[in-house]
Amino acid sequence: MENVVDEQKSSVDHALGLSSRIEELRKQIGNIQFQSRLLALNANVEAAHLKKGGAAFHAIANEMRRLTSSIEIANSNVAELTMSLPAIAANRCKSLQAEGKLRQFSLQHRD
Repeated sequence: MENVVDEQKSSVDHALGLSSRIEELRKQIGNIQFQSRLLALNANVEAAHLKKGGAAFHAIANEMRRLTSSIEIANSNVAELTMSLPAIAANRCKSLQAEGKLRQFSLQHRD
C-alpha cells in the first residue's frame, strides 16, 4: 500500500519537474517574442526610409507584429497553466499523505 502512495508522490514530483522545464521554455519563447518585436520595429524603420519601395518591409513588419502578438497570447496562456500546477501537485501530495495515514490507521485497527 505504501508503495502505491510513494509511486503517486513520485509522479507528482515528476510533474513538478516538468512544470519547471515548461517555465524555462516559456522564458525562451519570451526571448523569441522580444527579438520578433525588434525585427518588426526595424522593418518599419526600413519601410519609412525607403518610402514607396518599402512596401515589402512594411508588410513584413505588420506580419511580425501579428505573429508577436500571437506568441505573447500563447505564452501568457502557458504561464497561467504552468503556475497552477504546483498548487495542484501540493494538494495531491496532501491528499496522498492523508490517504496513506487513513489506510495505515485502518490496517492497525482491523480487529
